[in-house]
Amino acid sequence: MTYDEYWNGDNYLPRYYRKAYQIKREQTDSEAWLQGRYIYDALLAASPVFNALSKKKEPLPYVKQPYLQDVVIPKEETKEEKERKQMQTQRQLFEAKVIEFNAKFLKRKEAEKNGGKL
Repeated sequence: MTYDEYWNGDNYLPRYYRKAYQIKREQTDSEAWLQGRYIYDALLAASPVFNALSKKKEPLPYVKQPYLQDVVIPKEETKEEKERKQMQTQRQLFEAKVIEFNAKFLKRKEAEKNGGKL
């Protein structure tokens, strides 16, 4: 953020710059963690070669594909998808109420059939 942006710009700019900095820092941190994971797996794969007491002197195979290749970034739900999920939830609640009502109705009918009230 420049001096001019800080003093003469919008009041919310520092907040946005701070948020952008936090996001960038988290991204850098996760990239460093992932790099450390690759290095760790490489050392584990090569460790039999460096172990003098090991009977097997061949390195283990290294990972065949990147770790994040399978990661799917979730997309935001559209309005139609949200409405469909809400309708499905409401339908399930209605079906549960109908089953509950039918159970009470059958119970009452059985009680009347046996000569007693509920």
